[in-house]
Amino acid sequence: MSDFLIRFNEYTVHTRQWLDDHDRETQVILAKAKENDVHPRCECTKASPSFYIAKRSKFYLAKMPGTGKLHNPACTSFELDGDVRGLNAYEKSVVKLNSDGMLAIKIHAPFSHKRVDRNERVTLGSNSIPSVQAQHQKQEAMSLSALLAILWEQAELNRWYPLFAGKRSWGVVRKRLTEASENIVAKRTQLSSILFIPESFKLDRKDEIDSRRKERFNSIMRHQNGKTQYMVVIGRIRNIEVNDKSVSIRLAQQGNNVVYWGEKFITTKIESSGCMDVLNDADDQKVMVIMIINRDDRDALMIRDIGFLQIDDHFLPSKTAEDVVITKVLIEGERDFIKTMPYDTTNDNVYPDFMLLDTGLKPTPLAIFHAFASEDTLDARHKAKTRWEAEYNTSWIWNIEHHDKTYPKIPFKQEK
Repeated sequence: MSDFLIRFNEYTVHTRQWLDDHDRETQVILAKAKENDVHPRCECTKASPSFYIAKRSKFYLAKMPGTGKLHNPACTSFELDGDVRGLNAYEKSVVKLNSDGMLAIKIHAPFSHKRVDRNERVTLGSNSIPSVQAQHQKQEAMSLSALLAILWEQAELNRWYPLFAGKRSWGVVRKRLTEASENIVAKRTQLSSILFIPESFKLDRKDEIDSRRKERFNSIMRHQNGKTQYMVVIGRIRNIEVNDKSVSIRLAQQGNNVVYWGEKFITTKIESSGCMDVLNDADDQKVMVIMIINRDDRDALMIRDIGFLQIDDHFLPSKTAEDVVITKVLIEGERDFIKTMPYDTTNDNVYPDFMLLDTGLKPTPLAIFHAFASEDTLDARHKAKTRWEAEYNTSWIWNIEHHDKTYPKIPFKQEK
């Protein structure tokens, strides 16, 4: 990762690292820039893409719409274009950048409901499962798994630079997700206002942590004007117990006394997700979960919808064992890369699995093609490879379709 200069005016120039390391001074600089309607410019490329100053809980630099791809791939502000992101699978109205800088997202899952009896709630929950889309049809809303994926991307937890080594703690992940949630709105609700992410557990502060959890639960899940507000919970799964009629989930960073309960349709979603195989068999993969929660009449924490994201020990997304292999190779080689997010795409939507950021002025797509593909998928792969090589001048393919268990040589790193 190169630390490029950000120019506010003729006299005020700082690196991004300096701005990150000097928060108090940075807030003063950003406040003054906003007051004077200054648009700082990033000097990572000749295009010098500009920022605007936005504010949530504090001031921060925000990219002008459509400028992410104009940054140098080694710049922290670089953003992938749509041709290598799963967002192309949705209608344009599903993910929109509002004029206030908020990312507005359409999702299938509800964030609240009118108070009904227990039997009606079961029907409501089952209706939260999105219908299957016709082949090649653009999707009209995101699943919860996709919402977690876009939050992960906005928090830049799918990006890796050598400087991140040893610094991806749960505290860092929680902070990044919380800050990213402040910029996302769905169902006319700011995600941060209904979000709960467990804080790092410390035995000597157990009662204090539990007290804050209960206070947060009570502040979110409340009854008002005949409606019950749901809560969004994100955490890493520690344990799942499934039986014929229900499921219970416990999260890492929380004690055994905090149990999230799901009915039959939640069990079905868990079984179809493949996360049980990861939890039972994979030592180098873990499962993050996002859940819509409310309390039932017995005060139990009930799961109304659920989504998943498989990760590795560095909290990088890792859907397959091959993902884990290449991630390890790239990290050990001290490479800069982005792990792309598939969202709700199908096998017929082909995207790179990684984008290398340290191979020059353009990133390099890395794709893993798995075996037993349909004719439509094979055709989509051919078109994708042609498209990548036209856009990025190169591509790297590990074609397991040909029963090749040895990955090709990774493209060389370009020294700066």
